[in-house]
Amino acid sequence: MVDIFVTGIPQAQFVYQRQQSDIQNLEKLHLKYIYSDYWICNNLIFMSNENIICAVVNSQLKEGFNRYPAYLTEVQQAPRTAYVFALNSDPDKYLINQIRLKQSPLTYRIMNIPGYHVFVPV
Repeated sequence: MVDIFVTGIPQAQFVYQRQQSDIQNLEKLHLKYIYSDYWICNNLIFMSNENIICAVVNSQLKEGFNRYPAYLTEVQQAPRTAYVFALNSDPDKYLINQIRLKQSPLTYRIMNIPGYHVFVPV
């Protein structure tokens, strides 16, 4: 039982530090309102203490399961929203394809933070 705690602590610290780094990177880009998948949204909202508000979208960028509908409303009403997806995830591939085929109504600058693409409207 003790081995689980001893070996698990460094991994938990790494995950925490990475999440804090992700939040700092998004804040440096002045991104308060974003769309992403369920787990990314929940982690960003919680870990940023609601400094980043996120609405969940599915793989085709349609409204996903938002546990707290007020977040969705805030993001939809925001003047500037971005998308954040894990590299090579289904929604990441979908949005890249939409941009390449010029099927997106907006133009995006695609930025990288470790493990993620950040799609910032131009």
